[in-house]
Amino acid sequence: MTFTDNEPAITAATVSALVAAVIALAVAFGAPVTSEQKEAILGLVAVLAPILVAVLVRPHVTPEKRAKARVRAAVERASA
Repeated sequence: MTFTDNEPAITAATVSALVAAVIALAVAFGAPVTSEQKEAILGLVAVLAPILVAVLVRPHVTPEKRAKARVRAAVERASA
């Protein structure tokens, strides 16, 4: 079982916030990160985070149409 099995609703904002916190922590411990570098990293994360989230979450969600079909089939089996 993976993290996304337990929490598939991770969002791009979550990923972005995590990266921003890691950068802030690194700077606090003396990492030489300039403001321009920080902005570039966060800009890249802003583009990549939604893609990453989509790739991680998509296998763990069911399209509404398919879910409704499964519910209908279950109701039909139960009433038969």
